[in-house]
Amino acid sequence: MKRGIVVAGGSVDPKFIEVLKARGPEVITIGVDRGISLFLKAGLEADHYLGDLDSIDPEDIPAIPAERLQKFPAEKNASDLELALALCVELDLEEVAVYGATGTRWDHSFSNLMMLKRFYDLGLRVILVNEKNRAMVLSSHQIIPKEVVENYRYLSILPISMEGILVSEVGVKYPLNHEHLQFGQTRGVSNESLGEDVEIDVIEGVALLILSND
Repeated sequence: MKRGIVVAGGSVDPKFIEVLKARGPEVITIGVDRGISLFLKAGLEADHYLGDLDSIDPEDIPAIPAERLQKFPAEKNASDLELALALCVELDLEEVAVYGATGTRWDHSFSNLMMLKRFYDLGLRVILVNEKNRAMVLSSHQIIPKEVVENYRYLSILPISMEGILVSEVGVKYPLNHEHLQFGQTRGVSNESLGEDVEIDVIEGVALLILSND
């Protein structure tokens, strides 16, 4: 599977630097606008740099390798992160972890969560990660390994298709068996794992899976 890591301009856990340093050479990395500074300050190189550079420290701009930079105007019809995910599709990546996609602005955070569905439909599995949460889209059978689940206290599954979802869930405190969850319903919020693999089967519709801590 071709994987990537995208670093955007929102909140990024400082411990994430170690994830970047430990990445394999086959993992494609993309720094997006203010996220570019994280690479530069850590002394790391990204494979691609992208953005309008309106939120990056001006002192960092000369250090960006020009041959790897795609610069866009500040006034455009897509966010820098959307353009970065479009680049991931062009590069035929299958899965990408995005750091720095959430922050204090609800409009940015919510639109980034909603983008997961669009790129899922284009064949790109996007996982948003911050210091407290991990989010991804599901529309079929999925096993979440114990090694991933045990890092989070809560597991929530939310319908994002207007018709709702038909879902089964095992390995959790409150199992679901062919349960129909309506769009906007909170039935799937704040479940908990039993310390084992969690198996989720989205039989109908599309869901947003969020693993979280307080």
